[in-house]
Amino acid sequence: MPTLPKRTAAATPSRLPSPDESRWLDHLTRWREAGVCLAAYARSANLQVHRLYAWKSRLQTRGLWQDREPVSFLPVHVLDSPGERAIPPSGMTMTLPNGVVLAFPSIPRPAFLADLLQHLVMRP
Repeated sequence: MPTLPKRTAAATPSRLPSPDESRWLDHLTRWREAGVCLAAYARSANLQVHRLYAWKSRLQTRGLWQDREPVSFLPVHVLDSPGERAIPPSGMTMTLPNGVVLAFPSIPRPAFLADLLQHLVMRP
């Protein structure tokens, strides 16, 4: 039986998982450890993608599964050096901890950045 992810007080179930729930919790745990998108894991495990998404949602509702902590943003301080701008005049650049630099010709929507960072954080 897999180790259950951290639970929130509001979503703590009052019973143990059923055999079906345990099976899908095991798949979700293996998906998280694989570091791939849910659809890719489902295909590799010979599962129907929609079924895995449905069980993930069901287990979240029942308080048995919790996605990782949401990505949060830190304040950004832009420093201009004489004669050179730190960011493009109409866009933005972002340097990740591993040194990868992302450059955007215009400032992306916050929701797009949150999704992008969520996917990047989940990669090994």
